[in-house]
Amino acid sequence: MTTKKAAMQTKEITYFRFPPVDRKVFDRNYLDTVAIELRYPTYLRLKEKEPLEISEAIRERFPLYDASRQMEMTPLGATTPEPVYKFSTKQKDPILDISASNIVLVTKKYKSFEDFSAHVKFFLERCMSYLDTTFFTRVGLRYINHISGIHETGNDILEWINNDLVKPVAGGEIGSVHSVKSELAGPLREGGRYTFRYGLSPSSQKTRQFVLDWDYYKEDVEVKDCMDLLKTFHKAHFPFFWWALGGKAREALKNGTIR
Repeated sequence: MTTKKAAMQTKEITYFRFPPVDRKVFDRNYLDTVAIELRYPTYLRLKEKEPLEISEAIRERFPLYDASRQMEMTPLGATTPEPVYKFSTKQKDPILDISASNIVLVTKKYKSFEDFSAHVKFFLERCMSYLDTTFFTRVGLRYINHISGIHETGNDILEWINNDLVKPVAGGEIGSVHSVKSELAGPLREGGRYTFRYGLSPSSQKTRQFVLDWDYYKEDVEVKDCMDLLKTFHKAHFPFFWWALGGKAREALKNGTIR
């Protein structure tokens, strides 16, 4: 590819252009799950024995411990179950999963990015020497929201979700819709990419929900750059989230009347 052609392709790439919006912290929110995942080159020692040094280093904040095994489904079948070491706070949220190839911090009681990401910073400062790596193969920040309150017929979806996302469904031309599943993916201006999945839960469920699921990520990240990258993802997220909501969803956030 010539330099001129490469430059033309670069110019064609565009990024988020959502209207600016001030960040807000609400007493109640739509979040079901928030997760930070840090992947690293497989560390075989963690397949062979429990991470005693890590346990001692994080015990102050994550005193509860449990071990389990997980396997993945591939086109060739299920993989061999591998150990996952689970640590959690006294309140059992958030939970820190550690395996031979990744760390996943998950919360169901998200309050603020600062509070949640502080647990990752705590881990990085105390435990990276035990993983014997200076970089992550992938760093991701994920927000999964469930918008409740939608009528069981789904006819009022335009009031809850941005019309640009759901107008083909709510226009009436294609009749009743049992469920919706969509996915968008693209680049981030500061580096990395996003995947945005959204959809309406099946009509067979008594209470219908609209799912808004964002995953921001970047591959090949130096450990020293991890926290700044997560902050960048968080900063990019709120305007996207606010844009995706309809009027009723925004009002329910402001008034604290989320179901």
